[in-house]
Amino acid sequence: MNAKVTAQLEAWDRNLRYQTMQQMLASVVAGDLAETQRVLDAQPLIEWFVPFGAQSWAEVAAAAGQAGQMRFWLARDAAAARPAVSNDDLFLWSMGHECVSPAAGDATALAESVLDQGASIDGKPKAASTPLHHAVFRDRPDLVALLIRRGADLSQPYENGESALQIARRLAPGGACAKLLEQAGAPLQARSMPKPSLRPQTVDLRKSAEKVNAGISKAVRRFARRHGKEALTAIALACTPHEGYVMVSFDTGKFEGSPWDATYPEFQWIKFPDWVRAHEPDTMNLIDLDGRSSSGGTDGFEEAFMAMLLQVLKGMEAEGAFASLAQAAGCRIGVEMTGMGEGKFWVLRAE
Repeated sequence: MNAKVTAQLEAWDRNLRYQTMQQMLASVVAGDLAETQRVLDAQPLIEWFVPFGAQSWAEVAAAAGQAGQMRFWLARDAAAARPAVSNDDLFLWSMGHECVSPAAGDATALAESVLDQGASIDGKPKAASTPLHHAVFRDRPDLVALLIRRGADLSQPYENGESALQIARRLAPGGACAKLLEQAGAPLQARSMPKPSLRPQTVDLRKSAEKVNAGISKAVRRFARRHGKEALTAIALACTPHEGYVMVSFDTGKFEGSPWDATYPEFQWIKFPDWVRAHEPDTMNLIDLDGRSSSGGTDGFEEAFMAMLLQVLKGMEAEGAFASLAQAAGCRIGVEMTGMGEGKFWVLRAE
């Protein structure tokens, strides 16, 4: 990206940029090339503003299972001399993304076509996770079936040492992904990988609580400054423990219980690389909010920082941290934990 485009993006009105991004996302997910072109014609800068950490809208299209959109954006990337997205990256994105609905697309056909173009079935060498792990985390039995049929390594461990079958059973016991892996003979224990001796990592949830509090406070101040007069229906956190982050979002419409679908998602990201390290078996020492420590495994880790997030939110609410925001009647304040059960939204107080 050249300096001129960078300057234009920095000067682009944040609200207009967000609205345009939502319009483009909707057109990509729907596979509507005419609408995509209309949005591009109206706001050409959107070509350079890609959400969710993707380097190209082609990856977002892959997550939506929209092959036509993917080819459209790959061609535009080539015409603009942007770095080409590798087939391996496109294949990994075709396993889905929590913010991109694949309902209108055909992710299986897209993934298979990218495989036929040379993508590796197991992703990039030495990567912390494989496409199979991503498909299991997204609960995509259609893709898991494809990966099994095309010869994916079912024994490769996830970055925390779990096998794909262990992940599937933990997230959805008796679910379709677990059954497919069991029928294919997937091992419960991942193939052991030679590792250097690791020093125990300490995760202090007291420090994590301070960081969450500071991140939420920053998001609230920013929102109050820019949208303070809009009545909120929800102040929501979303957390994916194994990826080590908390996302703060605000909703001003009908809140359906998912922070990902809020009016203002991705408003503030709070990142915790130590949470990822904490999923390494036998190397984690956890200090809880009460100062007590435990070590020797990851059991209970997610429940521990789930309790931490709720305690931080309750404390902030009691201290009036959200008083500067206009809250509609029945405004919900709470957190959703992806990877824990059914993604339940924990509301802090009665509506």
